[in-house]
Amino acid sequence: MGRALALSARAATVGFDWPDVDSVLDKVVEELEELRACLATGGRGTAEELGDLLFAIINVARKLEVDPAVALERTNQKFVSRFGHVERRMLAGAKTWDGASLTELERLWNEAKVLERTRPSSEDSNAEGPHDE
Repeated sequence: MGRALALSARAATVGFDWPDVDSVLDKVVEELEELRACLATGGRGTAEELGDLLFAIINVARKLEVDPAVALERTNQKFVSRFGHVERRMLAGAKTWDGASLTELERLWNEAKVLERTRPSSEDSNAEGPHDE
C-alpha cells in the first residue's frame, strides 16, 4: 500500500495525475467493471485487475489527503468491534454459527453499528493523513 501511494505521488509531481477526486472515482468504477468482466469470463487475470482497482483506490486516498493505511486500520478496528458484538450475542443466545442464518447475523451486525453510533467516540470518523487538521 505504501509503495502504491509513493508511486502515484511521484507521478503526480511531474504532472501525471488525475485533475480531481471525481476523475479518480471514475477510474475506480472502471477498474471495478474490469474486475467483474474478468470474473464473468472465468477469472483469468483476476489478481491483475484487483491490483488495478486497489491502485485506483489508493489514488483516491492520496487525492483526499487520507493515509490509506490509517483508514484501513480504522476499518479493521470497526470490524473487530462489530464482529465481537456478533460473537458475544451468539454466545449469549447459546446459538451455533452453523445454526444462524445470514439474515440473523446481519441483524446482529447492524445492531453493533447502531451501538457504535450511540457510544461517544474520541476519534474523528475520517482517517486523516499527517497534514490534515
